[in-house]
Amino acid sequence: MRHIFDTCNAAQKQELVRTVFDNSLYYENKVYRTPYLILELSHSELIMREKNLLIWEKKRGKSCDFPLKWS
Repeated sequence: MRHIFDTCNAAQKQELVRTVFDNSLYYENKVYRTPYLILELSHSELIMREKNLLIWEKKRGKSCDFPLKWS
């Protein structure tokens, strides 16, 4: 994933971030946060949280307890 991001131009990077985080990535208290994460990255959620890189704020709702996105 890092290689792909590094080889993209600015517009492609924006689209990649929008796709991976369902256009809901934001920065707060010196850490990125998102209520959505694509399934392919969910296995790294604990590592990203421990390194204070990303906090996945799983929204609780009636339809789905884990709002993962299939890509």
